[in-house]
Amino acid sequence: MSSSNRLLQFLAIFSVVFVCFKIYYKIGDKVKHGNSDDLEQDSWFLVSNKTEVFDNWRECVKLKLMGLEDPVEFWKQFVDSTRKCDEEAQISKLGVTELEEQKIVIFPKNEDENNHNLITLGVGQSTLGEESYQRKMQKLNKNVDFFGADSTVDKNSELYSRFGKFFPFAVARHPGFTNSSIEKNGELIDQNVAHVDILYFLKDILNVQKIDNLWIDAEGAEYELFEIFDKNGVLDQNDIELCQVNMEIHFSEQGEENTNSEKQKIFMDFVKKIIAEKKYGIFKASEKLHMKIYLFNFESEYCRNKF
Repeated sequence: MSSSNRLLQFLAIFSVVFVCFKIYYKIGDKVKHGNSDDLEQDSWFLVSNKTEVFDNWRECVKLKLMGLEDPVEFWKQFVDSTRKCDEEAQISKLGVTELEEQKIVIFPKNEDENNHNLITLGVGQSTLGEESYQRKMQKLNKNVDFFGADSTVDKNSELYSRFGKFFPFAVARHPGFTNSSIEKNGELIDQNVAHVDILYFLKDILNVQKIDNLWIDAEGAEYELFEIFDKNGVLDQNDIELCQVNMEIHFSEQGEENTNSEKQKIFMDFVKKIIAEKKYGIFKASEKLHMKIYLFNFESEYCRNKF
């Protein structure tokens, strides 16, 4: 057999093996996700008294956090304190579920037939969380409308457009320019970013009155968005009900000392206001470079009944 024939035979065998490997990988991946979803479903719809869980959590965090006046100390104690209160209040009874990328959700009740939506502010070149949520909702025979906005179009548009509608701009509390950390070529760089205000985005562009899930990763611009959670704030004034929120809070860049007490003061005031107003609970907090928190709206009858 000539060397050229041997090369062709080798390439043919290699191609067959490569195709078989890809098919095996895809099937294995689907089986893995499917088994994972089946195992989790038992915890998706736990029946609980939401008000009782929320009241117990509030009493716990009031004792642990409301007396702290030093913003730096407040930031240091926040995760451990709220995690202990999560445990004491038994928030697991709510059916709280963790998805990919540490995204937290409570799934809608089986009998709920309303439309479902998820809005992402800051895609961050990854949609693992959104795809995980979509996969699980499909198992419940429920469709979700996905809307994602990010000023970085490269990769984000391609990723998000596979299952949702992508908007090539940033969203903030007010229209204008903000200095944000933008990921380019694997590195974070500071850059002025033009953005639209969140009320215009929700009310005029998306035309939504009910928001099931809002995921915020605004690369530092989230601090000015804290006020949208105020009781009788801009969302309440426009009859927009917001049920669940995942928010990443940027405090310092990797390698920097956590010494930005101004941001910590804003965060402390935000959390104390949340506790005092008795509207949202803040659960499943974690910190690894940035703070991640999950909020659920206990004041809204729509949210309590749907989830």
